[in-house]
Amino acid sequence: MFLDRRAIIANLTSYKVSFMKFILKLLSLLIVSSIVISYGCSNKGGGSNPPPPDPCTGQAAVSATTVPAVNSLQTAAVGPDFPLSITLTNVPTAGVSIVVNARTETPPGSTAFFSQTHATVTSSTDNFTITGTPSGVICVVDITITSKSCSTNKWTGTYRYSKK
Repeated sequence: MFLDRRAIIANLTSYKVSFMKFILKLLSLLIVSSIVISYGCSNKGGGSNPPPPDPCTGQAAVSATTVPAVNSLQTAAVGPDFPLSITLTNVPTAGVSIVVNARTETPPGSTAFFSQTHATVTSSTDNFTITGTPSGVICVVDITITSKSCSTNKWTGTYRYSKK
């Protein structure tokens, strides 16, 4: 019996050593495969879906001068029509859209009595004729010029006038 006990203990010890070697190999395999997978999934910056190019890059700011001048208060005139001339600088190749609205100064936020949009302007000058101006009140003209290829490239201006 004594020999059998020693043989059993020796067998158990060899099984323990074999089991420990197996566990170490398994852990090594898991560590190596984790490293390989994480390296393969890392973002290397050259993905297949780059962001679209920014249409505003390199585009000069839209600017303009107007007659009547922006930020001016015009002397009351007989009317009935009031011309507006816009001279554009830095017109993008795709052009600009120009929106002109005229409204009474009071009450604040009043509805426009005149509104006109020139959807695509590519020349350096553009003209409007403001009609429907009420008599005896100060009116505000709001001008918005927006690049057709870059909606954040805008120019805005206002001036005031009145009809006798």
